[in-house]
Amino acid sequence: MIFSFYFLFYYFIPFFLFFYLFFTFKAVCDPTCVQGNCTAPNYCVCNNGWGSSTCGECTKGFYPSGGNCLECNCNHGTCSDGLIGDGSCTCYQGYTTPPSSTLYCTICSDGYVMVGSNCIQCHPTCQTCEFNSTHCTS
Repeated sequence: MIFSFYFLFYYFIPFFLFFYLFFTFKAVCDPTCVQGNCTAPNYCVCNNGWGSSTCGECTKGFYPSGGNCLECNCNHGTCSDGLIGDGSCTCYQGYTTPPSSTLYCTICSDGYVMVGSNCIQCHPTCQTCEFNSTHCTS
């Protein structure tokens, strides 16, 4: 009888209490996580594209649109991202966006030619170059 009480009091009750507390209490975040999960007291793990302590702002490489954070798509350029970004692209020198396209900064500007995956400037006096060459055609 003494062994049973000892076992119950020192082993079973702490074991049961630990699991009861572990599985019944959830972490609380104040303020709450907007686009993420509260994993520890006042600690949010944000969904992809979201950041800040409450997961309420778009992170670098994402921009706000209709309540979501959309990923920027500027291949050879800089995206207007973050809290006040609009997703627009500023292409690097030598790159431009094809007309009526969402493939931002993917083709060469006038006076540049695609060599591999890079736009290389034609001779400074050229308007256009031979295909895959820096030699002038005009």
